[in-house]
Parts: sequence; C-alpha cells; structure tokens
Amino acid sequence: MTSFQKETSLKSKTIEGYKVSLRETTVLRHSKILKSIL
Repeated sequence: MTSFQKETSLKSKTIEGYKVSLRETTVLRHSKILKSIL
C-alpha cells in the first residue's frame, strides 16, 4: 500500500466519521427541539 493510498483511505474514514457525528448531533438537536415543543 502506497502512502497515497493510505492517505486516501484515511481521508475517507475521516469523512465517514464526520458524517456520522454530524448525523448524531443533528438527531440530538432535533430530539431536544421536539421535547421543548411537547
């Protein structure tokens, strides 16, 4: 595996992790908003 491939796989992992954390924070925010409405 070349350093370029390592870097690419690392970047894709970081992007996936970012997407997951973003989705989780969005869900948390929505549930808080829903609770405040109800």
